[in-house]
Amino acid sequence: MLQAAQLKPERWTSRSRLSHRAYRDWLKIPVNTDAMFAGLSADARAAIIDQAFGLVDQRSWRWESWSGWTAWKSEKEN
Repeated sequence: MLQAAQLKPERWTSRSRLSHRAYRDWLKIPVNTDAMFAGLSADARAAIIDQAFGLVDQRSWRWESWSGWTAWKSEKEN
């Protein structure tokens, strides 16, 4: 689709260490856990997530990987 729009696409990836505290906070965003905690309020979800992450070694971490696309118009075509 990007090429059809005459854009030059480039795929990128990023990998970094994600602390369990950051991951816990990311899970508290409702859209990320709607299916897992359907029908619970945001406060109830946060309490469950906090309880679960209370069992995790806070010094530990996990890899977080992201992929995306960047696209631009070639200067020759402008």
